[in-house]
Amino acid sequence: MKKIGISLVSFISRKGEYFVQADALRKTVRQVFSGLEDPRKKIHKTLQVLFPEKQVTIAVEDGKKYACEVIRLHELGDFAPIHRDNASYEAKGFDISKFPIQLSTVLYI
Repeated sequence: MKKIGISLVSFISRKGEYFVQADALRKTVRQVFSGLEDPRKKIHKTLQVLFPEKQVTIAVEDGKKYACEVIRLHELGDFAPIHRDNASYEAKGFDISKFPIQLSTVLYI
């Protein structure tokens, strides 16, 4: 397996299924980081310290959390093209498209 996670854009016309998959993904990722410091939580804590006047959270819509991770294994020769994610444009049917400020992070290990 070279990827754990889901892309919102892949579910753009299946909103309900996206949130079901996002919930299942959280359980899988907890198992991946079982017994380890969860880097997602560390990033959130660090951002909260850096921006104390802001609220650093995972987005929620109608009581359902969005996915907050995609884990990819890149081997020699693999690449991801330079791109920009823009939920304001790409996810019009989702509440996150209304957020004026969004931040994505990439953690290379």
